[in-house]
Amino acid sequence: MKSAQYRFKFYFNASHAIYLSGEAGENHPHTWELTLNVLKATDNFVQFKEIEKTCEEFLLRYQDVDINKIKPFTTINPTLENICIYFKEKLQEILYSKGWLLVSIELAETPARAYVINITDEIDAGKGYFKNKRNEEMQKIIKKKTTEKIDSIVRRRALYSEHSIELERVKNYFNEHNITNEIILLEKSSATVELAAKALCREPGEIAKSLALKLKDGSVIMVVVCGTARIDNRRYKDTFKCKAQMLSHEETQLAVGYPVGGVCPFALPKAVKVYLDDSLKKYYEVYPAAGTANSAVRFTLKELEQATGGTWVHVTQDK
Repeated sequence: MKSAQYRFKFYFNASHAIYLSGEAGENHPHTWELTLNVLKATDNFVQFKEIEKTCEEFLLRYQDVDINKIKPFTTINPTLENICIYFKEKLQEILYSKGWLLVSIELAETPARAYVINITDEIDAGKGYFKNKRNEEMQKIIKKKTTEKIDSIVRRRALYSEHSIELERVKNYFNEHNITNEIILLEKSSATVELAAKALCREPGEIAKSLALKLKDGSVIMVVVCGTARIDNRRYKDTFKCKAQMLSHEETQLAVGYPVGGVCPFALPKAVKVYLDDSLKKYYEVYPAAGTANSAVRFTLKELEQATGGTWVHVTQDK
């Protein structure tokens, strides 16, 4: 069975306005360029028109529109990164249904500026489709591509700290709000409570976890809790009138603009309200992240309340 990699390019015209520190910027147009790199395993002649038509039909709803008025970007900041993440999520489903495997997606808003996502877990998840074909050659290709993408991400992450878009966002937010607390950049990962506590030489409870959750009406909130706290379902339901529904990794990135491991309660979209849980009150100072998986900021509780505009609630279990 033959296998090959192909590249598809699509174009559409659309405008958007970016939210910075909760305020919408000027709405401006772009001619967007979407590039899909895909793998195909087949013994037959490849029919390009079918996949091209399917992708073009998906993009049609974004042609000559204001993206801010198209769901899910009515509630999600329509940055280049968020649009690309959402397109990846939807288009990979289309590709899989047609027997194609998405390797990478690139979205450019200008000829000089693009955002690229190299697929890793999604490639591994696609093995099931080709396994049914008993295609050993394709399995080897997928394994190789997965390894290459993981290595690429590891190399990029070694350089992400001081040049991160998310970190710059937090720095700008601090400058605009006269927040003088120093952002701590760590040589090791602080992506989990345990890693952050170890890197900072603090107790796990002193790490402030920022949890992105979805309410009954579909809106997103952020609840900041101490590192060892767990959501109490009864208290949460009494407070927010619905069950606690955590966002997935990709939903979190889309809704708040930060990757899991770097989620923080600063410079959020205006629609995302911040709540501070009483579990934090066990400590005089706590350490939330600053947008990346190797950053933190030390705040007293009063400083954190002022920096986030958060409302105090009690939605975690007592210990």
